Amino acid sequence: MIEPCDILQCRILIVDDQSANITLLTRLLGNAGYQFVTSTMDPRAVCALHLKNQYDLILLDLLMPQMDGFQVMYALKALEQREAELYWVAHQDRYPSAPGDEVPDGKVYGSMEALVADLGTGE
Repeated sequence: MIEPCDILQCRILIVDDQSANITLLTRLLGNAGYQFVTSTMDPRAVCALHLKNQYDLILLDLLMPQMDGFQVMYALKALEQREAELYWVAHQDRYPSAPGDEVPDGKVYGSMEALVADLGTGE
């Protein structure tokens, strides 16, 4: 059984091109007791950081310059040695609601599980 103190020891990476979002998430996670929270504003650095640190959780913005969040997820999936689950959470008006749906760049991402947050209704 996983103990709460074990969860607080997980390694978390925040990836966002907006420094305000990184600051907010870092403070929220720190206040909640998470001790190993790092961040980057460069999505191209995520794979190298993950290889070095083997993150347990990566909080990833989907809309970023240079490399979008979907590209980062596929790069991570390609290098991951262990069985990994990739999930994404997005506002329903901006992203598809089911695996296999098309996303704004026209690509189909059918192999990922989709968890869609309806931010408009708070569900």
